[in-house]
Formats: sequence, C-alpha cells, structure tokens
Amino acid sequence: MDFPGYSLVLLPTLDDWWVASVKAHYWLGVAYEQDGRKADAVKEYEEFLNIWKDADFKSQELDDARARVGKLKATG
Repeated sequence: MDFPGYSLVLLPTLDDWWVASVKAHYWLGVAYEQDGRKADAVKEYEEFLNIWKDADFKSQELDDARARVGKLKATG
C-alpha cells in the first residue's frame, strides 16, 4: 500500500485499538470545544473519564479532561 504524505506507522495496531477508541472521546471533546459546542464537549470528556475512572496510571489526557470539564461547567 502506498499513501504518499501519510505515515501509517503511528496508527493503532489490533493490540491497542481499545486505547485509541477511548482516547477518541477525549479528542472529540477537544474538537467540540474548539467548535463552541460546549455541551457536546462535556459529554465526550465525561464519557472518556467514566471509561477510565478506575485508571491506575498517570495520564495527561485524564488530567486535562478533568480540568476542561470543570472549566466548561463553571462557564456554563
């Protein structure tokens, strides 16, 4: 397969597809937030946080999602 200008090396493999599917909620929240769709952003961030609510690892995305939800809910 040839995809000029695209690196397929960084795509998730079958072994880690589930991580990418969970992180998709985080990134969709970011996209919604940038588009001004606050309610949709909060919904996606909360889904991301709910899936990994018992996570026992340090994650910048988890910390960021918590902060973004708090900010979005505070600003209404």
